[in-house]
Amino acid sequence: MALNFDGVDDFVDHGDIAAIDGTASLTICMWIKPETLAAAKGIIQKGPATGFDVRMKNVSGDLEMRIAADFHSSTGFFTANTWVHLAIIYDGSQVADADQLQWYKDGVQQTITFTGAGVPTTIPDSGAAALIIGGSAGTGGFVDGSIGLVKIWNAVLTAAQMLQELNSYRPVSTSGLLVWAPYDDGTKAVDYSGNGNHGTVTGALATDGPHVGGGVRPIWS
Repeated sequence: MALNFDGVDDFVDHGDIAAIDGTASLTICMWIKPETLAAAKGIIQKGPATGFDVRMKNVSGDLEMRIAADFHSSTGFFTANTWVHLAIIYDGSQVADADQLQWYKDGVQQTITFTGAGVPTTIPDSGAAALIIGGSAGTGGFVDGSIGLVKIWNAVLTAAQMLQELNSYRPVSTSGLLVWAPYDDGTKAVDYSGNGNHGTVTGALATDGPHVGGGVRPIWS
């Protein structure tokens, strides 16, 4: 299962996850199936102008991530009506942009074009801004499509773990796990990480999700 977003005003609000603010280590994994490709469609963000923002860049299906004031991108990441596994690894302890920020499409590392001052050494503090899935408060852009198996760590996963994540329902590592929201419990958007970062769903509806193995989630009532 997953959640389907209508591209107009649907999103999931996971609240202010303070552990993301100022972190030098962040990993994000999720499955996405866009139904249409369009400009500035928000995928995940915390702080529309101060923290970070991941979005679909344009009708070509390019992926774009803003950290602080600068945007970094990869071409042709998304295809309409096709599930893709997105994994983003941020490691501010590294020196070169290409070592600080990496992302993977279906387990394959993508080439990133970096701009401006490059990648900062920490994720900027966005204060009380909520973590939002499926929409972008900064642009008003909302995803038209489905999202499932959202996992977030304030830790750096390895490339080998990324390959495991591609085929794993459960998180391959619980060290630093902040959110495990598979979006397979109707419209509850429960976080099964144990941190209580449950989502509040606005508009999005339950739908079929990607088919992966790797165990089942805990029981939650």
